[in-house]
Amino acid sequence: MGWRSLMISRPARLKREHFALAIEQTEMVTIPFEDIAVIVLNHRQITLTHPVLSACAEYGISLYALGDNHQPSGVFLPFLQHTRTTRMLRLQLQAGKPLVK
Repeated sequence: MGWRSLMISRPARLKREHFALAIEQTEMVTIPFEDIAVIVLNHRQITLTHPVLSACAEYGISLYALGDNHQPSGVFLPFLQHTRTTRMLRLQLQAGKPLVK
């Protein structure tokens, strides 16, 4: 399950390199897809490839595009994302009172 939230606020190019997201800005950074929970795109000059969208769906990553007012203008959600998230939520809801405390 992913735990990182990525906010990209500068011009960038996103592409898939094997099992990682490659972010090209002044330098290139790679982050494993399995570590990512959410990607927020907060700049007009961000480009991404189709394999990035496909990997987001495959790994259950939500992708948010923000408008000029920095409010969400579009959301990309995978169809099968609920399986992992729902399973974890159900496990948390079924936890006994001693564990919750």
